[in-house]
Amino acid sequence: MTAMRWFRIGDAILGLDSDDGPLNERFDEIYGECAVPDPGDLPTLRCRVTSAAASVEVSFDDPEPLDISRFAAAVFPGRPWDAEVSADGRTLRATRASEWRPFVANLTVSRTQRLQRHVMFFHAASLAVGGQGLLACGPKRSGKTTLAMALACRGHDLFGDEVAAVRLVSRELLPVRRSLAVREGPASAQARAALTEIEPATEVFPDGERRARAAVGSLFAAAAASAPLTTVLLLRSFAAAPTAEAAAASPALLGQLTPLAASLWGRPTGAVAIQLMRLLSASRVFWIDAGPPEQTAAFVEHLLETS
Repeated sequence: MTAMRWFRIGDAILGLDSDDGPLNERFDEIYGECAVPDPGDLPTLRCRVTSAAASVEVSFDDPEPLDISRFAAAVFPGRPWDAEVSADGRTLRATRASEWRPFVANLTVSRTQRLQRHVMFFHAASLAVGGQGLLACGPKRSGKTTLAMALACRGHDLFGDEVAAVRLVSRELLPVRRSLAVREGPASAQARAALTEIEPATEVFPDGERRARAAVGSLFAAAAASAPLTTVLLLRSFAAAPTAEAAAASPALLGQLTPLAASLWGRPTGAVAIQLMRLLSASRVFWIDAGPPEQTAAFVEHLLETS
């Protein structure tokens, strides 16, 4: 076995002890900037991966053990996985020929996220703009990464373009510095130049799209440790020029937020709705129709300065 390596995901630690080279390389590629020297006193999930000639065994040391099968079915609905789970729910076994690595990686990160009842994770971009925490929500292809990179190129702290973490009581944004996966398409001139300079590797995603994979730190400075969440942007559509429409916090807006399934695990639906309403009520909320990336970044800066 190799030594346990530690990755901070929000306010918890994922420990990985794996003898599988491709899995280790993938974790380093995506979560390398989350690596820490030790777990400290944070809640810690330990995952051990042991390979044999034809099979792999994955075991978990979890402060809150759970049923892998039920959790996986809830967090990855409709996603096939081929693994045998032990009777105590702590170990799974899969054939080496199966597509086990993406499943194990996502399962391990999701288990680390669900340990944090005081943190909620979202599918969203997050930044500190002038010291103010900004959460940018929207469906796929709504421009979250494009806006996040355009703002980061203007000197703002990029916390993440794919996964955002919010401490619920203090309403603080936390950095989750996964590597960027940048689609082909619109980008600010500065962002395009920065990507060209580092010549990132590209990969084809399950949806058939080719994306550039780049560590955030290879493009931008390190982010602050946290930022107070003040503004939520709901990316609505694209336009010739950026526009904003203030939105009052209401239950009708809750569907625009995108908590990750791991954060919803074990939380009553009503309690989640109340927590999300509190976040919205304490924030300025805007519908955004995005224009060209540089214009939209400048527009968002002005919006935060004047609203």
